[in-house]
Amino acid sequence: PPIASIELTKQTSRRTPPEQDIGGYNVKT
Repeated sequence: PPIASIELTKQTSRRTPPEQDIGGYNVKT
């Protein structure tokens, strides 16, 4: 996926739980 997507998921992961991602990716940060 594009880096922009990863950055977006990181920002969204802060609001949403680390298990849930707006991009649909499971990112544990």
